[in-house]
Amino acid sequence: MVGSLPFRKEPTLIVFARKPLKGKVKRRLVKVIGCYRATEVYRSLLISTLRELQIIRGVRKILMVADPLDIPWFRRQLFCRGWIVRPQTAGNLGRRMQQAFSYELRRSGSVVLVGSDIKAIQAKDVIQTFTLLGQDVKTVIGPALDGGYWLLGRSNCDADIFNDIKWGTSQVFSKTKKKLENAGSSYCEISQRKDIDSSSDLDWCFLNRLRLR
Repeated sequence: MVGSLPFRKEPTLIVFARKPLKGKVKRRLVKVIGCYRATEVYRSLLISTLRELQIIRGVRKILMVADPLDIPWFRRQLFCRGWIVRPQTAGNLGRRMQQAFSYELRRSGSVVLVGSDIKAIQAKDVIQTFTLLGQDVKTVIGPALDGGYWLLGRSNCDADIFNDIKWGTSQVFSKTKKKLENAGSSYCEISQRKDIDSSSDLDWCFLNRLRLR
């Protein structure tokens, strides 16, 4: 079966997402392309992410949404079919990721978490990550062009990589690697990707393909 992973203990794939509401997503893009188009950019990225990752088999797929009140909306969307929809916990990004990994690793041998705004995300990157985690690599990181990371995979929580990090800065990736090295925890990097957060991330050809002119 295409995209299937041969693990006895079913791995878990998590996508963090928000409901695409005007003024609630991609706020830094609003001043550049307007509220409507910024929302549509996020909506398109969310849909393309879930559709691309849907082809992976043998993996529990969980869509963790920022606002619990939006869960019914997500469950009604066709592009969410096949995904378990759950709320994220409260707190900053680090706390939300920490809680997601801590909870899911209790039942899964490995967990991979990605955002929903990554341009050109590919299922093969996630499959590669699960494969590496199955080969005793403890952590896999996908660096983002802005200095953060777009993917994080873990097979255990042997290193504290979420505390004392200034999220949203260009130092997130480097500080995370330093934490892993200090803890003596094995890690591996995969392909760099771009998340769409600011005007410098915009690809106008991408916008045109979305028919957002």
